[in-house]
Amino acid sequence: MRKVQLVRFFSNNEGTPGVLLFGNSRVYTLELPWRDNAVKMSCIPRGTYRCILRQSPKFGLTYWLTNVPGRSLVLIHAGNLAGASDKGYSTNVEGCILTGL
Repeated sequence: MRKVQLVRFFSNNEGTPGVLLFGNSRVYTLELPWRDNAVKMSCIPRGTYRCILRQSPKFGLTYWLTNVPGRSLVLIHAGNLAGASDKGYSTNVEGCILTGL
């Protein structure tokens, strides 16, 4: 089994940027702000999760994080914005982890 680590830098109303580290590679990420794990409003809690390849009708081939407390269908997929919609910021996500350059 391959291990991947997500390191988050900070969290504010514009989102939670981070980086996925695996081997010598890295992928930059963006998540919703931390809102106590509220569904469709918050990034997921820190923890260790199993990740499974999944074909999404909307996003194509993605990774699915299983056994996230209080959540279902948390995916890792491409996207650009993850702001707090209740504070007027735009978002492309409802609790997933976005990847970018």
